[in-house]
Amino acid sequence: MSILPDWYISSQFKTITTSGTSAQSNAFNANTRLIAISTPAAQAVCALFGDSPTALVTSLRLPANSIVFFGVKPGQKVALIDVT
Repeated sequence: MSILPDWYISSQFKTITTSGTSAQSNAFNANTRLIAISTPAAQAVCALFGDSPTALVTSLRLPANSIVFFGVKPGQKVALIDVT
């Protein structure tokens, strides 16, 4: 699972290793306004955004093998969890 940061600010990729337990990103920096989350081919994930989010299997579902873009607020984080 990769989180692609705002490409006009940074070319670095951030990776969050997901499992059946919620995993949280670092806080988005002051210049980040847009991210892309790419999901693995064999696994859907659920995502939740906030100051200290904990993703649940009932959170926003992202389909397997996809890239989804989100507008984000600086200082917030995303949490991800695998779902079947």
